[in-house]
Parts: sequence; structure tokens; C-alpha cells
Amino acid sequence: MWRLVISELKKILKSKFHLSLLIFIIAMMVIQIVREDYRAVNAYDPDLQFSTFDGEPLKTNRDLYAYADQIYSQYEGSVNEELWQRFMNDYNHLYTEFTKDENIDDAKMTSFYGEDWKALFERNELHQLTEEDLRLLQRLINSGTTYVSLAYDEFSDQESDHYLLKTFYKDESCLNTLNLIYRGDTDPLYQGPLLNEKAAQQYPDYYPLYSLLHPQTMFLNRLSLIYTESGNTLNGQTNLRAYAEKQLSQPQSYGSVIPAQLLIRHMQSNTMFTIVILAILFANTFAIEKSTKMDQLIVATKAGYTRITIAKILANLLIAFALYLIMDLIAFAFTISTVSLHGFDLPVIEQLKFTLKISDIPYLSYQQFIFSLFSLQCLAVIAVSFSASLISCLIKNRFITILILFSILFIPLLFYPYLPEWVSSIAILNYVNLGDMYLFFASNPLLHDPILSNGIWVKDFVWILWLFFTIFASTGMLIHAKCHIVTTK
Repeated sequence: MWRLVISELKKILKSKFHLSLLIFIIAMMVIQIVREDYRAVNAYDPDLQFSTFDGEPLKTNRDLYAYADQIYSQYEGSVNEELWQRFMNDYNHLYTEFTKDENIDDAKMTSFYGEDWKALFERNELHQLTEEDLRLLQRLINSGTTYVSLAYDEFSDQESDHYLLKTFYKDESCLNTLNLIYRGDTDPLYQGPLLNEKAAQQYPDYYPLYSLLHPQTMFLNRLSLIYTESGNTLNGQTNLRAYAEKQLSQPQSYGSVIPAQLLIRHMQSNTMFTIVILAILFANTFAIEKSTKMDQLIVATKAGYTRITIAKILANLLIAFALYLIMDLIAFAFTISTVSLHGFDLPVIEQLKFTLKISDIPYLSYQQFIFSLFSLQCLAVIAVSFSASLISCLIKNRFITILILFSILFIPLLFYPYLPEWVSSIAILNYVNLGDMYLFFASNPLLHDPILSNGIWVKDFVWILWLFFTIFASTGMLIHAKCHIVTTK
């Protein structure tokens, strides 16, 4: 049997077109990872510079990941009030060091606010702005700058006579890195200069350590739970919310999740185009013998058409799994070349939002999330392999097979607003598409709840559905093989 499988593999891989497609998709993944990792940290804002707290330049995202990992690792441990206080104190100490009066860039302040900028800042603090001051600040706001903003009092209907004004420093690169790592934003103009409980309460999404210490902020901001004074929820408890409450009621840990986030992002650089390439490759599985008339000779061979059919199915699976394994190994290699592996038992939270944009799902650990991601990739492999094999077996026409496969792949995505909700969960491309990965982990408008009433996650349910399909497809192809009729036309 293995000789037959190897023979079928050779049929697919000896084609220069097939090989070029496989090499192309691997190369595209590598290019995507390199482009992101080695992109300049300030690629979208050349004026924004970053450096370590000691003044060493951080030029690429890769440099920033490695340095941020060092900083976050200093806070590894059980989440408690002491750890949160140390986090705030460290930030405030560094912020005070970087924003001393002697570090203010007088030339830039004069250029932006005018010669009288010191008096302007004093009058602003005392709420004694003159008409000339107000005209200047309004003109700056109208120019589209983000450095000046009117400070509103949320508890008053009156227009504020106080403004939020940015202070420019001679070397802001250290300050930019500090704010990015600790506060999730390079310009915390609207949050106040020093980090405190009030800032964390107002912007809990920027402070995952605070949110883990106070899980209710996660329920309110990420699970859309509305609490009454008694602590109960006004809206119904979904299975996801019940699961999240149970998970977040357990002792939590904090630390650097940069390695896990990098691995996930690198794995997700393997996009839906991989599935499209595999569909094109496998469309020719049975059509190749039809086009060369070799199917009429197979029946007379010792192997027989049934064994040939099994060999073709196994060859498709081997190619698909090998391709995904190579790509995941590439993702792993790029990750460990940047940071050491640790923190996979920590909850899925956002760190370094500026460059690593991975939504937080705090009731799952990164280990669970990565395993689920790999599981869904395997599901995509099985789904496209058996779908292509079955259609090719029945149709034996490459062009028509590709058309049918593309319809299966893209119609659920193009027309999902008009299709039943369950269609989204069985759409093959949703198992590899970056934007739809969270379909299986977070509340969303399509499935509402990723945990079904019987406690099974939707991702596990679709696994069951596709396994039933593989049994059906295998049975159908074997019956078709036994009933294979040779014509002499």
C-alpha cells in the first residue's frame, strides 16, 4: 500500500506547476512573517522613536518584542494587589525620571505653543486661560493635532476651561517605549501623567494585570455583562459567560505573553490561500487518470481501483498535513529566534497592542488557544482533502472540480448575512482565516455563543460534523471504486 501512496505522491509532486504552488505558499508565509517582524517600529509614524530605558534604539518590531518580553517577565507571578502596586510604582518612577524639567525640549515647545508656553501651561493648570490662549489652543485643535485636547468633565454639562496639553521632551524614545509597554499607548494624554487606580478603572482594556485582579472589568468590557447592585447580571447567562466566570474565579497568573502571541501571529500568517492552493492541487486527484486513459488499465492491475483510491486519499492527506506542519515549524522557528518560549499557561490577554494585535480571551490559556488553532488547521486539512477527493472521484474533471470546490470555500463567506447561522461554523476557510478565528472563542453576531447548550464548544461540534463527512466521503469513494466501469470509448 505504501508503494501505491508513494506513487500517488510522485504523480502530484512531479508536476512543476504543483511544486511551484507549494513553494509559493511557503515563501509567501515567510515573506509575511519577515515583513512584520523586521518592519520598523515607527513605520507608520516616522516621528515616533523607540528605545530601551537605557537609551538603546529599538528599530524593528523584532527588537521591540524581545525588549518588551524582558520587561513583562519581571512581573511573572500570581496576580495580587502587591504585584499591581509594583507595576504602577515602576511605571511612575520611570515616568518621573524621563519627564524631568531639564529634559523638556524648549525649542519644540516654543515652536508649537509660542514663546510664552511656560505661562500658558501655568494659566491652563489654574483654569485662567485668556482669550488669546483659547484662540491659540482652538487653532491647534482645528489643525488636526492630537497633542491638544479639550478636557471635559463627565459629571458637568458645562464646557471645560481646561485643556490637555502635550509636553515635548528632548528624547522621547524612552518615554514612548515606557508608555507602550505599561499603558498600551504611546501617548496617554487623556489618562493623566502618572499611573493610578483611576486610570485603570477608566481604561481597563489597557491594563490586563488590573483586569485579572478585578475580573468584573473583564465581564463588563469583554463579555458585555451588565451587573446590578446585587452582583447579578441583567441579561441572561450564556454558556460562554458561565464558563468565563468559572475560569476567572480561579487564581490568575501574569507575565510576558509575547512568545505565545508571536507564535500565534506567525501561525496565522498561514492564511486561507493555503487551502485554496490545496484545493487546486487535489482537484486533479482522479481526473489525471481520466485524462490520460490510465483508469482503464488500473482495473486490470494487481492493485485494483479500490486500493488506488485509498492511496490517492492518503497521498492528499499527507501532502496537506506535511504542508501545514512545515508552515507551523517555520512559525515556531521565527518565534524562538526572537524570544525564548515561556508563558503559555498564562491567560490570553493583549500586550503590546501597537504591533501585536491579538484580541484578548482571558478565560482561555495560550496553551489552550494554540492547541485549538492547530486543531482547526487540522480540521481544514481534513475538510479540503476529503471534499476535493470526493468531488474529483465523482466528476473526474479538474476544471469542474475546482469550480465546485471554490463554491464550497467562498459562498459561505460571501453570502453569510443571507445564510443560516450554522453555515458560518462549517465554512472551511473560517478555520484558517485570521479574522474569523475568534468565531469559535468569543461571543459574536453569527453564532452568539461558541459553547452549545450541551457544553460542547462549536469548534468541537464542527469537528464531529466533518468526521461524519469523512466517513461518508470515504464510503462513497470506496463504493464508487468497486463499481468502477471501464469503457472503451
